[in-house]
Amino acid sequence: MNNQGWQGTFDDPILLPDGRKLITLHDAATVITKLPKPEHDAPEWQAAIEALMLVVDLGGPTIFARVGVVRALSRHQKPFVKPRKKRVRAYTNRQMMKRPWIVKHQPRPSASTCAAWGAEVDARFLWPPGRWHCRR
Repeated sequence: MNNQGWQGTFDDPILLPDGRKLITLHDAATVITKLPKPEHDAPEWQAAIEALMLVVDLGGPTIFARVGVVRALSRHQKPFVKPRKKRVRAYTNRQMMKRPWIVKHQPRPSASTCAAWGAEVDARFLWPPGRWHCRR
C-alpha cells in the first residue's frame, strides 16, 4: 500500500451537505478541525479522526477513513427501514377448524400416542413443546 500521507485521495469524493467535495485526506481533516467544539467531540467524529490518523500514519486503505467520515456526516439521519410488502397472516379459529391436522395449544403427546391415534409424527410440529404436536 502506498503511504501518500495527507495527500492520499478517496476512491470516490465525499459530497458535503453544502455542496463541497472532499477529495483528499487533508480536505477531510480540514473540515473536521473547523467543526464547532460540541460537534467535534461527538463519538462519530472522534472515530472519523482516528480512522484518518490510522490511514495516514500506517498507510492503510482510504476506504476506512471514507467510511468514518460518511458515518459522522450522516449521524443525525434516521436509518432507512424498508417496509414489509406482505402482511403477516393471522388465522382465525374458523380457519384453524378447516385444518384438522393441526392441534393447537395442547400438551404434546409422545410419539407412541400419536402412533396410537393413527397419526404420523412430523418433526416440524414437535417444536416448541406444548404448541403444535402432530398431524392426523
